[in-house]
Amino acid sequence: MLNDYQKEFLDNLIRHKARFLIIGGVARQHYQGWHTKDLDILIDIDERREAIEAALQEWKRRYAIHTILDLAPPLALRPMVQMKFPDDLCPYQDRNGDVREIGPDNGVDVLTTLPGFAFADLYARGNDVIIDGIEVRILSQPDVDQTGKQ
Repeated sequence: MLNDYQKEFLDNLIRHKARFLIIGGVARQHYQGWHTKDLDILIDIDERREAIEAALQEWKRRYAIHTILDLAPPLALRPMVQMKFPDDLCPYQDRNGDVREIGPDNGVDVLTTLPGFAFADLYARGNDVIIDGIEVRILSQPDVDQTGKQ
């Protein structure tokens, strides 16, 4: 379901204890067998902001191509921001040590806001699941259905 680049991104968020939710196609895929290539994540910019900033700074050190993270501090951690990783073709090393290339369609979209929804409410209703061996929190099925209507 997830590629190694996406798994590495999730591992980075988890290692920094950032609070986030899996949304979009991967959440829909978990409940309904939907097919998707990218990974959509909603991050909590109110709680544990330092954890998000640390995770994104580490990601920038690992992948210098991610120029969206070159913005003057603080990072683009304000409402209504979407960050796409990668925003162009990017080499990465898979779990076998092979160098591969990934494009935006197979990457990670990070959102700071889901219009009409409060992160805390979505998080409280979310479910802890294991996707490809990684424990993550995803939107509840009713919230997947509701957010998909917008």
